[in-house]
Amino acid sequence: MHVCSWHCYRAQERINEQKMRSRKPINRAILCGKGEEIKSLLTAGIKPTEICRQLEVSYATINYWKCKMKAEEEEAV
Repeated sequence: MHVCSWHCYRAQERINEQKMRSRKPINRAILCGKGEEIKSLLTAGIKPTEICRQLEVSYATINYWKCKMKAEEEEAV
């Protein structure tokens, strides 16, 4: 980012900080709507990269569901 002065730089930083604070967290369960499919494919032993290709979701979404499944298993114990 190129700015003319330190004052302009700080002004832009404040704007960026305000934008970051106003962002809502991502709810992947609602966002992709493929949670049950992802869970069933993971339990079937299919590799995460293959699930990404099949369902057209990101690897981060697959990791989210893996962690969520692990947490549910730990709660059940």
